[in-house]
This record gives sequence, C-alpha cells and structure tokens, in this order.
Amino acid sequence: MVDRRQDGFVSQSGEVYSHEEFAYQISDILSGIHSLGGQEDRAILQALVHPDPVFAAVTYQGVPDIRIITYRGVPIMAMVRLPTRASDGKANLHRGAIGAGIDIARGETITAVHRTEVISRHPDTGNPVSGIRVPFWDKMLLMAARSMEMTGLGI
Repeated sequence: MVDRRQDGFVSQSGEVYSHEEFAYQISDILSGIHSLGGQEDRAILQALVHPDPVFAAVTYQGVPDIRIITYRGVPIMAMVRLPTRASDGKANLHRGAIGAGIDIARGETITAVHRTEVISRHPDTGNPVSGIRVPFWDKMLLMAARSMEMTGLGI
C-alpha cells in the first residue's frame, strides 16, 4: 500500500520511493518476478490504509487486518493479524505477525499466537493483545455475512 506525495510514493513502513522507483517495482510485478512460475502477473494499487487508533498500542508500523469466516452466511470465526517488527510491519503470519482470535459474540480479541507461541503481549510494544474491542464489529459481521451472497461460494 502506498500514499501518493508530490515527490513520490510512501510505503506503509514510511519508505519514500521516487516515481521512477515505483514504476520499476510495478514493472517487476507485472513481468512476473515475484510470481511462483515467473508468469506475467497483475498489480493492484490502493491508497495507504491507516489503522484504527484502537490498534495503535498493538501494531508495529503497518495495518492490522481482520478476517471473518462465514458458513452459509453465518459468521463462525474471526481473527485479527497484527504487524510486528519481525514481520516488517506487515500483517502476514508467515513473516512473524501475530494472529489474535476474536470472540464472535463480543467482538473482542482473545488468545493470540506469535509464530508457535501463545502470547499475551505484543513483542514490540509490550501491550496486551487480548481484550481489545474491535470498532464497528456489528457492521463487519453484517458485511461478512452478505459477502457470501456476492461470491456464491457458501463460505
């Protein structure tokens, strides 16, 4: 994710790229340099997303994301992925982000895992990762339930 500035683009970690550097990165993506088979690829560009302040104490640089799994239009489980220094500010679990379960009924974080360990505090900020009330939880559940209708997948 990037934020457009007059002198270039800013990544989620604050790194500034010139227009030329940004164009080169996009060219690499399109040419397939990052794809598994070296096939031509596609790039999706979006404006830089800023995290809700409720996650500021348990996020390192990047933006947390929330996953809600539905079955036949009914939300059955959810989690939030929290960026860490180890994950370079990205919310990817395989890179070292934290995965915290969310209680479906309350919209509040519960048990969290970092790599292979159950944790209670964010490794970089030291703040508790459970007990965080997710804002707009009811709206998120409704969106998740309705998205099943759009995909037709049943999940």
